[in-house]
Amino acid sequence: MGSCEVTMKINFEGNIDTVFGGINILIKQGIIENSENGIPVRVVPLSQSNCLHVYRKNHLFFIEYGKKVQFFRALSYVMQYWDHDNLDIYETSRFDLNGVMIDVSQGNAVINLSQYEKLFARMALMGLDMFMIYMEDNYLVEGEPYFGYLRGRYTEQDLKTCDDIAFALGIEIIPCIQTLAHLIDALKWDCYKDIKEDDDTLLVGEEKTYRFIEKLIVTASKPFRTKRIHLGM
Repeated sequence: MGSCEVTMKINFEGNIDTVFGGINILIKQGIIENSENGIPVRVVPLSQSNCLHVYRKNHLFFIEYGKKVQFFRALSYVMQYWDHDNLDIYETSRFDLNGVMIDVSQGNAVINLSQYEKLFARMALMGLDMFMIYMEDNYLVEGEPYFGYLRGRYTEQDLKTCDDIAFALGIEIIPCIQTLAHLIDALKWDCYKDIKEDDDTLLVGEEKTYRFIEKLIVTASKPFRTKRIHLGM
C-alpha cells in the first residue's frame, strides 16, 4: 500500500455515481487526482456484492466491483500495478464485514474529523468496510451534562459527519458503548449516585438505570446509518 501514498492521476470512465463521493475524498486527501491525462480506468458495477475484478487491456484498466469498498480496494491495485501489462486480479470476500475498532474514550481527547477522513480513506483502499467506534462517555447525551464532561465528547452532528465520510467510502460505522461497567469517568459525578453499584458499575435492578441505558442506546445509535450497536458489559 506504500505506493498509494503518492498522488496519482486517474481518468475515470463509466459509471462512478455510487463511488463519486469517495473519489472526492481521495482527491481531497491528495491520494489521487482526477485528470484527463491520467491512467484510464473504466468502472463497471457488478450485480454480485462480494467480489472485485481489476485487469488491464492494452492501455485501459477495468475495475469491476460489487460492494462500494471493493471499488476502492481495486483502485489501490491500479495504483500499485499501473505499470504491469498483465494485471488481472479477482477477489471474493470471505467476510461480510471486516475492519477495526478504535478506542476514543481514553486520554481525555477524541480523534478529530479530519483524521477520520484520512483513516477511512486508507481503510477503503485496503478493502476494510467496518469501523467500530468505542465510546464510554465521550458523546453528548441530552439531559446528562456530566456525560463526557471535559473529555472531548462528540456531538450528534460530529458523529453524523463521521458516518457520512465513512459511507462515501463504503464503510459501516458501528457505535460501541458501555451499558453496565467501565463508566468511572461518568459515575464519579454525584448526579449518578442513584444508579451506580460502585465507582464504575451501574446498579442492576434499578428502574432509573434502565431508563438511563435506553437513553444511551438511542443517543449513540441516532447519528449512524447502521442498524447494529455493540453493547459493552
